[in-house]
Amino acid sequence: MKTLLAVLLFAGSTMGQTIAQAPDYPAIKRQTQLFETVLDTAVRQRFEYPFLVLQEAKGAYLEGYGVVFTMEVNLSPLQARTPFSALTYSDKELAVSRAQKLVRIKELETLIRDLMRDHGMGLNFLGADENVAVVVHLFNSAEQKDLPSQLGVQTKKQWLQEAAGRRLNAAEFRQKFSVTSF
Repeated sequence: MKTLLAVLLFAGSTMGQTIAQAPDYPAIKRQTQLFETVLDTAVRQRFEYPFLVLQEAKGAYLEGYGVVFTMEVNLSPLQARTPFSALTYSDKELAVSRAQKLVRIKELETLIRDLMRDHGMGLNFLGADENVAVVVHLFNSAEQKDLPSQLGVQTKKQWLQEAAGRRLNAAEFRQKFSVTSF
């Protein structure tokens, strides 16, 4: 009798709890693909030649973490060398390329933050505590190995919601991002 009573009490206490719903993967896929397109288009339009997108943006949803977008770009391509040419880069070409790449990395960081602010709310499958991250792999030639090869920009969906609701000013919003470049 005590066992039956315990089972009934347990069953009654769990009746009010809802069973977690499985994520709506078709919606996640649509929203992720839309942000991929926004990211690709914005990067291509922002940087004119010489600039190459080596890998278009790809998004991946990680349940409990959020969504991560990756892409690869060459922010400052040098004249192409082939195995059949004896082309060497002058110190001036390398210095110009280096300076240009460092400036473009900062521009890319700003562009990604703006895209996340303006379009991140379209990722409505994310919970407030989940993350939106964009990782850009930066191609470096052999002469540029000391430059950053990766730029990561990340924030929580909560901060995107607060910015959309105008509860954060521009300076506060910029501080809500984690930016890593190495």
